[in-house]
Formats: sequence, structure tokens, C-alpha cells
Amino acid sequence: MIDLHNHIIPAVDDGCASLDESLMLARIFRDNGYRALCATPHIRQGMFDNSEEALKAAGQALAAEIAGSGIGIDFRFAAEYYFDERLLAALDRPENLLTLDPRGRYILIEFSYQRAPLRLKEFVFQLSLKGLRMVMAHPERYDWIANDFEFAADLAAMGAVMQGTLSSLAGEMGSRPSRTLKAMLRNDLIHIIASDCHGPDSAIRMLENSLKTLKKETNAETAEILLEKNPAIIYEGRSL
Repeated sequence: MIDLHNHIIPAVDDGCASLDESLMLARIFRDNGYRALCATPHIRQGMFDNSEEALKAAGQALAAEIAGSGIGIDFRFAAEYYFDERLLAALDRPENLLTLDPRGRYILIEFSYQRAPLRLKEFVFQLSLKGLRMVMAHPERYDWIANDFEFAADLAAMGAVMQGTLSSLAGEMGSRPSRTLKAMLRNDLIHIIASDCHGPDSAIRMLENSLKTLKKETNAETAEILLEKNPAIIYEGRSL
């Protein structure tokens, strides 16, 4: 399996606080069947004021530690961008973006839980003109998606990739996101499933339980598509 959403890089956001925690989390992923990780630390004005340059340095440092640890898991890093003015400005220089793939095609974006951004469909279209595809982080947590699956389907038809999260499926974000994600799975509105793990403390229980729940809600074949096949396509920068 390949995880395309986690906060394993230490001391850059609300994820792992230390290198020891990061290496512990990497081992937990490996022990649960993951072969590759793409870290996605937050970039959000006024909350996580990270720069691409600083995250590159932190990501490269952790990559070296994981490679030298003997854990045996492939590691890359990107970012989880918040939809704000800072992101819109960064899109003027797409070559500097921290994307989920080495070809610079897939960008992970988080939104306000309560309010849909204006002209989101136009934004998705403009991304496509730059050769980019939006991967929407945890759509099941957004009220405006939960209340309008047709809008989610429209975004997907335009090329948006819907990334559900195991943390929501496990109920860590409350009952509504869990119910919404299950409904989105039933309606074929989820393309990939990632963990959104923020640290090792709850990861063992959360991963084990939510992976079982996913297979129960879908089936083994669909779970493999969501956890391995489609994430691999994105991880390698191929067309989904």
C-alpha cells in the first residue's frame, strides 16, 4: 500500500513532534503493510506558515534518516496546501509546488469545512491549464460536500481526485465524516484512501481498525484499488 497523506515530518506542523516519533510511525506503517509514504505537512497562512524551501529541507532530512534506519519503506514528501491567497500566489510558479508525484502533476489541497470556495469549478479548470490536478483532502469532512454529492461528482468529472481518509473512517473526526465517507464510497465518489496520520500514538489502533472497516464497506478488490493501485498511479505521476 501507498499512503499519500500523513504528517510524519517532525516539528513542522501538528504532526509528529520528534524524529523518534517519525521513525516510530514509519515502522507502524511498514508493519501494517505499507511500502511507500508521501508526507504532506500543512502549508496554511497564519496557522502553519511553512515555506516550500523549509519543508524541502525537513523532508530531505527525514528521508535520509528513514533510509539509514533499515525500516525498509520508500519515502517522499509533498505538502497539504490550504485553499487561500497564499496557494493562489504559489500557483503562479507551479514548478516550486510540493506535489504528490515527481512530475509535478498532483497537488493536495484542503478547504474550509463549512464554506465552499467561490468558483471552485473554475479553479479546477484553471489548474488543468497549468497541467495540475487537484487532490481534494478528506472531502467527507466538508459540510458542502456532505450536503451535495452532485457537486462532488461534478468536480470529479472535471479531474479532481477525491482522497478519503482512514482517520475519518475510524471515527476520529466524529460520526458525520465517517457516515459521509461510507456514503461516498457507496456512490463511487472516492478515488484513493490515505491515512492522515498525525503521530504514532493512535496509529496502530486506527490503521488496523479502519483498514478492516474499509474492506467491510467495500470489498478486497476495491480496497486494493483505493489503497494501492490508484495511489501508485499518483505517486508515479501517471494519469488516473
